[in-house]
Amino acid sequence: MLIFGLLTMKIIYQFEVVLRALVLYTGLGGPVIGFILQLSGPAYRVTMVVATMALQVIGDGMLIYRCLVIFSYRWSMVALPVALFIVSTSVTAALLGLTAGNNTFLNLNANDGHLYSALTNTALATTLVTNIITTELRLTLPRAQF
Repeated sequence: MLIFGLLTMKIIYQFEVVLRALVLYTGLGGPVIGFILQLSGPAYRVTMVVATMALQVIGDGMLIYRCLVIFSYRWSMVALPVALFIVSTSVTAALLGLTAGNNTFLNLNANDGHLYSALTNTALATTLVTNIITTELRLTLPRAQF
C-alpha cells in the first residue's frame, strides 16, 4: 500500500509540473521554457529523488526480508544482498544531498553533472544486483525445512 501511495504521489506531482509548464505558464518562451523551468527547480528534483529512494528501500528491504523468511533467518544467506542494500541506500542518500544543493560535504573536485551521473548509476546498479541475487537465492537454493 505504501508503494502504491508513493508511486501515486510521483505521478500526481509530475502531472502538476506538466500542467504548470504547458498550460499555466504565460512567460516568455512559451510552454517549452516553462517546462524547462519547472523541471530544473530544486523542489521537483528533491521530490523525485526522495520518492525513488523510498521505493528502493522498501522494495529491496522486502526482497531481503522474504529471503530471510525462506531461509529461516540465516543471515549468512543474505549477507551479500544486505551489504549491497546498505551501499545502495548510502549512495542514494548522497545523491539526495547533492540534489538538495548542499554538496559541500562531498568536497570533491568534480563536475556536479558527472558526480550526479556516477551516483545515479551506482545506486541503480547496486539495486539491480541486489534484486538479481535475491531472486536467484529464492529460485536456485533449497528452501529451509519447516
